[in-house]
Amino acid sequence: MRDPSFSFTITDAARFLGKSPVTLRKWESQGFYHFSRVGNDRRLSISEVRDLARHAREAKRICEDRLKLIEASLTLLEMVENYENRNFGSAGSR
Repeated sequence: MRDPSFSFTITDAARFLGKSPVTLRKWESQGFYHFSRVGNDRRLSISEVRDLARHAREAKRICEDRLKLIEASLTLLEMVENYENRNFGSAGSR
């Protein structure tokens, strides 16, 4: 079972966007996007990855097809998480 506060590492978010973690760190240093931190790790919620993808598309840093794939993937992930939380509760993790 996933933790209900599931979040992406910057590496995972970069994979979704088709970019490298270095690129995302560069975007942050340039003020393009600010990432939350847990200790020294940059972490993004599902909604933050979606927001970052939309922002990147508006700035022409990713293509429309990539954005559609990201949106669909994140929606599916949310559906799975909602199902798991509803049917198995939020206690414990996989």
